[in-house]
Amino acid sequence: MFKKLGATLCIGTGIALSACGKPPGGDLLDLATDTLTFDVISKSILEPKCGACHSGGSAMGGIDFSSHAQTLATGSVVPFASDQSTLYLAARSGTMPKGGSKLSQLELQAIQSWINGGAISVATPGSGGGDTNPPPNPGDDDNSGSGGGGGGSPAEPLVATYASIEKKILKPKCLGCHSSANPEGGVSVSSYADTVKLVTAGKPNPSLLFKVTRMGRMPQGGPALTQTELTAISDWIQAGAANN
Repeated sequence: MFKKLGATLCIGTGIALSACGKPPGGDLLDLATDTLTFDVISKSILEPKCGACHSGGSAMGGIDFSSHAQTLATGSVVPFASDQSTLYLAARSGTMPKGGSKLSQLELQAIQSWINGGAISVATPGSGGGDTNPPPNPGDDDNSGSGGGGGGSPAEPLVATYASIEKKILKPKCLGCHSSANPEGGVSVSSYADTVKLVTAGKPNPSLLFKVTRMGRMPQGGPALTQTELTAISDWIQAGAANN
């Protein structure tokens, strides 16, 4: 676990996507109404224009866009950072797709907005596309109380503090494998002192805790973190990862 991502792309003098040039599909993007998820980007752009060369076991250059997980695993998309994402940079420069028409401004804007919005896989509640994420474990939802249902006091919301993240994310979803007594991979989140070793204060993207959860590699054996949970972790790290 926590293995270094290996796939690279070559664009210009260094990094780029491999060639593809399948004619565009019939789906039209509507940025005013579409919730930009991987599903929308894949069906409107990646499948018709890149899938011929970049899907499955024979994906050219090892760049596979056949699923959200594979797309992120190649490193061609850095959530929240289109200026570091070679998928966007190669398409914007016109390097890709090769042998086909360049992406339109609308398509480029859609990819950029999707990446800068977190490169989400599916729509989350309130995003306009319905909730198709796996349901959280009972009692572990961002807005659930300790009882998971029924009456009682209003639910305590998840906020971008260590105490809230520890209570609502780390303890219920990570501690089973990453306690000080059972530190799988040598990684523990049993305490603030342990957890802060996994982050770079002020910099969410290079922080191991954020990277592996954002990419869906953790938690293993359970549902991926929701966008709300990822945002809380990112915001906490961005604010300095204090013991608050």
